[in-house]
Amino acid sequence: MVTEQDIERAGTALDEAQAGVLALTSAWRHIIPSRERGAALAAAQGRMVLAEQALEGLIQQRELEQAELAARPGREKDAGKYIATAGKDLEASRARIAAAAEAAQSAMVELLDAAQAHNALVYQTAGELAAQGLAVDQDHDHQTAGAIAGGKPIVRLKGSWWPSVQSNTLLAWVTYRVAEARLSRTDALTSFLRFFGGQRQLAARSDGLLAQVPDVPEVPRVERVRVEWPQMRAPVNITSNTKHAIERQLKEELLGWFTTTKEGDRRRAEPPESVKESVSRRLAMLEEVVRDTEQRIEEAHRKRAESAS
Repeated sequence: MVTEQDIERAGTALDEAQAGVLALTSAWRHIIPSRERGAALAAAQGRMVLAEQALEGLIQQRELEQAELAARPGREKDAGKYIATAGKDLEASRARIAAAAEAAQSAMVELLDAAQAHNALVYQTAGELAAQGLAVDQDHDHQTAGAIAGGKPIVRLKGSWWPSVQSNTLLAWVTYRVAEARLSRTDALTSFLRFFGGQRQLAARSDGLLAQVPDVPEVPRVERVRVEWPQMRAPVNITSNTKHAIERQLKEELLGWFTTTKEGDRRRAEPPESVKESVSRRLAMLEEVVRDTEQRIEEAHRKRAESAS
């Protein structure tokens, strides 16, 4: 946002540049011209021209910004019905997130409570078996035995082993499975949890602790989040000088699309038709904004010329 102070500073810079040109022309009025003096005068005049252009650009930008600010309340009033509906939708969406987070939190607490209760039962069983004379014997492979060695319980019942479970590893396992299925495979959280705390060994436990847990349903992989431009004239000022850079940025959205196979391989893919249509629509909108900006600049020039005359 251009301020009055910005314009004042630009005006001061122009005054100084003009004074520099005036000083040189006055001092050298009766002196024979030379190449060095000509270069110095040309440089001073160039600085003056740049200062004039900078001041003019700031004034134009200030006028456009003030016009934009004056028009904004009207646009907000016109969009009143949509704003009210959007507020209700966003509030409902936020409430859904809070409810889902509460449910997930309660589920994690239940998961940890179940793990701790399971570990307590394994400890109890190991001690009871040892107390009944069914301790682990290193010299014999008993099908039923129990012991507590190194602070860890050892339980075997009729050939089946019942090891304890680390609560933090179990929590990481669940979180990783959800992240792997619902987030990008390059997501930082997914990459971190993939090798965190030995959670990968949980699925390979001999007692099949988690064998019956179903897979998390996967969703189509989204490589990038794309935000659609609002269906209204963008309140921005874009000239033809910056148009090409924006066009290039929009067209880049058609590149870099990949699909992920079930085996985890990435293959280049055509962008969806919705993306192609979105890029085409925004390119057309860009043309409209550029034309609108240039018309407003011409109008500001005309008004300045009329006020000057």
